[in-house]
Amino acid sequence: MAYDVLIEHIIKEGEAEGEQILAEAREKADVLLSDVEKRIEDLRQKGASGLEKELTGYRMQVLNRARLKGNAFMAIVKGEIMDEVYRGVSDALQTMIEGPSYPAILDRLLAEGLDEMRGQVTVERIKGGVEILSEDKRVAVINTLESRWEKAKEELMPEVRKILFDKDDV
Repeated sequence: MAYDVLIEHIIKEGEAEGEQILAEAREKADVLLSDVEKRIEDLRQKGASGLEKELTGYRMQVLNRARLKGNAFMAIVKGEIMDEVYRGVSDALQTMIEGPSYPAILDRLLAEGLDEMRGQVTVERIKGGVEILSEDKRVAVINTLESRWEKAKEELMPEVRKILFDKDDV
């Protein structure tokens, strides 16, 4: 065999082997590129999912804060309304004290106060009612419209709240 033929054969084998190496390298590069693209897409999805969870958590926090602020505002408003009811009752009591039926009311307050006392007593007329002192001044009964209101208020206010603010919202 001549050297030219041998050289040509070696070159052809080298070219074929080079083509095969390049084809295998391209195939490996394509597989590697596909794996990298898949990993990138997985990371994007995880990032998007994580971001969505974070946004959902943030939204819940904002919503909960808004609910708390709303509840606090409603509590303040309800308190103001209840204060207005108290003022209305106080005004009505003052009107009663200044009205023509007050002497009869005063007589009833005195009679009730005297029922609780024994022996000699001292009676003093005070704003809105009477104060009755025992002879030794150890026992005092204060029976006024205001004191009666204070006693009744604790029992009546839950009912007033139901009437004003709905049965389910007390």
